[in-house]
Amino acid sequence: MSYNLHIIREDNINNSITYDEIVRLVNTCSELNLRDKMEIKLPTGEVMTVPGTYILWNKNEFNVVLSYHEGKISSSYISDDGISKLKEIAYQLKAKVIGDEGEEY
Repeated sequence: MSYNLHIIREDNINNSITYDEIVRLVNTCSELNLRDKMEIKLPTGEVMTVPGTYILWNKNEFNVVLSYHEGKISSSYISDDGISKLKEIAYQLKAKVIGDEGEEY
C-alpha cells in the first residue's frame, strides 16, 4: 500500500491550485515538465496510456511523477529530497504539503 503526499491550500475547495498556476510553475523550473498522459509499459510489452495532468520532476537518475487533480498535486511517498522538492513547489504556490493522515510536512 502506498502512502501519498499532497500539495494543497488551506481551503482547497474555494482556493484550489489552478491549472494555469501549474503551467506557470512548470515554465519557471527547468526540472519540471507538464504531460497530459502517462504511458506505462506492461510486462506483456503493451503500453497503457493513462490520461490526466502530470508533472514530471526530472531527477538525475529517474523521473518522479506528480499528478494534478481537483486542485491539488499528489505523489506517492518519495525520499527526503522528494519531500523537500514538494515543499519547494508548495511554497511557490502558497500552499502546504500534507500526508494521507493530514499531517503537515
